[in-house]
Amino acid sequence: MPNEQTAAYYDRPDVVETWYEARERGLREAERRAIEAYFDPDGRVLDIGCGAGRTSTVLAAAGFDIVGLDISRPMLRLAAEEDPAVTYVAGDAAALPFPGESFGNVLFSHCGLDELKPESARGEALREAFRVVEPGGRFAFSSHNLLRRLLPLPPTRNWLGKMAAFWRRNYREGRIGSAYLSITEDAPLHMTDPLSLVRSVRAAGFDVLDIVGSGTPGSTLFGTSTFVVGEKPMLPR
Repeated sequence: MPNEQTAAYYDRPDVVETWYEARERGLREAERRAIEAYFDPDGRVLDIGCGAGRTSTVLAAAGFDIVGLDISRPMLRLAAEEDPAVTYVAGDAAALPFPGESFGNVLFSHCGLDELKPESARGEALREAFRVVEPGGRFAFSSHNLLRRLLPLPPTRNWLGKMAAFWRRNYREGRIGSAYLSITEDAPLHMTDPLSLVRSVRAAGFDVLDIVGSGTPGSTLFGTSTFVVGEKPMLPR
């Protein structure tokens, strides 16, 4: 069953409108790089956390056979109106409504994994992605990078100010020491460092193929998010 708190947030009209407007942005640079380098163009794609179709639209236009999944029915209705060729399904990332080995590629749209609560749901979602992808198939996703909030790189006045505001906010909210931290005044999001993220991907059964950056120096390990590409082994471990 979808996380009720997360579903309620993404069903809000203002949030739906924001995500609908985000359709115009298309793929983020790391998403584009990962898809071009690692996704099988003939493989069926599951786009988890597709929202109003920002990523699904681009993938469908590129010729992928794609299924978009999200917990927000209002967002899915908007996406379906814009993209009638895409199959949109309402569902929970931690309990995917698909048979095993149904997809050649799985994408979890930008940091959507970090919305899941409690923390155990993240592990369930990773295991579900592993279950539904074919042997040899690829799983690509991003997660908020805690290192970016600990290391001032670059040490500019602007970034130091943002870091200070971030930690003041979380101190006031009593979140210091928690895995869920607030970037804005909205719902807190899970944050972890790249090494711990890689460990969790391997624990779900994937081989880690790459950590994809945006192309700027240091973005692989010190970007605002960590973008990981995993592969399901051809043979069981």
